[in-house]
Amino acid sequence: MATLNFDTIFPAELRGEVRDIVVSDQDNTPNRALQKDMPWNVEVNWHVTGSGSPALGGTWRVQLKLESMGEGFEGSIAETIKNYTDVEVAQSTSIHRHWKHVFVNLDTKFLDPPLNNGVEEGIFRLILLITYKDPLGHPAAMAGSMEGPLLTFYKAA
Repeated sequence: MATLNFDTIFPAELRGEVRDIVVSDQDNTPNRALQKDMPWNVEVNWHVTGSGSPALGGTWRVQLKLESMGEGFEGSIAETIKNYTDVEVAQSTSIHRHWKHVFVNLDTKFLDPPLNNGVEEGIFRLILLITYKDPLGHPAAMAGSMEGPLLTFYKAA
């Protein structure tokens, strides 16, 4: 049985879930209003559980995308590859595998140059995509996604 935000290759033996997306500003305070030209971070957490979870290997591709709410940038802003074996040990068990990745020091280059009307700020929806490749590097039918918060980027006076 798949959850609402994660499909697995063996639904009877595996269940998956993207747990959360936490956006923080430079001082690691969770925040949805971010100052332009200041770095920001995004922490993502996901897991698979079930009798099939120990038998897998391969890799996860974790991507962050932004979708403009109106005129502006839409596309990828960061991605990483995590090995299936790179679990969070404290949160993983023999049939539960948990992963976390923190994208640090993300920038706001997507706001440059300013939009046609000179606006140097914007509102964007953060989107997380997680896809899986088996140990041979073949894409497999296992993926998760989550729409994150609306983020406001502003230029300080």
